[in-house]
Amino acid sequence: MRILLFLVLIFQPSFWHGQNNAKNAIETHRNTDRSVDTLKLVFEDNFDGTQVDESKWRIIEGVVRDVKGSNEKQWYSPKNITVSNGTLKIEARKENLQNMRYEIWEKDRMNPYTDNYQYSSGEIDSRKQFGFGVYEIRCKIPRGKGFWPAFWMYGEKDGVNNEIDVFEFWNQRGLFTKLSKNKLSRVQNMTVHYKGRMSQKNYVGPEFSEDFHVFRLVWDECRIEWYMDSTFKRRITRYKKMKPYEIDCANLKNRDKLEENVFPRDSVMGIIANLALQAKDAAPDASTPFPAVMEIDYIRYYEWVK
Repeated sequence: MRILLFLVLIFQPSFWHGQNNAKNAIETHRNTDRSVDTLKLVFEDNFDGTQVDESKWRIIEGVVRDVKGSNEKQWYSPKNITVSNGTLKIEARKENLQNMRYEIWEKDRMNPYTDNYQYSSGEIDSRKQFGFGVYEIRCKIPRGKGFWPAFWMYGEKDGVNNEIDVFEFWNQRGLFTKLSKNKLSRVQNMTVHYKGRMSQKNYVGPEFSEDFHVFRLVWDECRIEWYMDSTFKRRITRYKKMKPYEIDCANLKNRDKLEENVFPRDSVMGIIANLALQAKDAAPDASTPFPAVMEIDYIRYYEWVK
């Protein structure tokens, strides 16, 4: 393997204390014109009040995805989302919800459905959409079979689905594809979706349900990078055959001959935080502790400024 000549992003432990610390936390990469002076905080919610700021967020009710053959098994309800003591709480509950009616957009039309649900939970979607920049959240997730907390961005342009998952935690499978109790709330999945393709990577970390952690994603024209508590976890570049230090793809020659990676780059996206419930053999069981809470201290977005 050739010697890699590159600089990694370095984050300070106190980065959640404000915009200046977040700027100071990001160093310039080799071969890129991005610097700490090109970040501007343009969206922030510290959840300091007593209710959700609905000028910033849409509180989801009902079903928004995965209707048929669903991998999710919850009804989203505004009642499951509260704000108190400086954090937003998304609560998953076990309850009997009968004949719940909703509509969902499928095949160029709104189709009606009626279904029963054993679980309720919550989701917030940002009213504004954002593009290249730095996304971050400080939160604590619940531990239990069936819980599926996520922080992610989603957008569509010209019928193309764009998605970047800063984190997803779900039931992981171990030896002989059996579900692993030891990996509950410990495996951060970092995923990108673009034009029907997916690129995924994960790692086994600490027990994330025991404390708050900061998850940050850096996204520009040439690369996407994931960080957890100041530690670099993953990088994906726009082109597969780029060397790790060739971050500035704007000046590359013969770009048409390079193979493109799974890399959203032409769409703005909305910010989403939700706590879903898995279905089938990964669904909650008698061991799952209800009610359970995903607790969010803050969500921020920093924009690149030219």
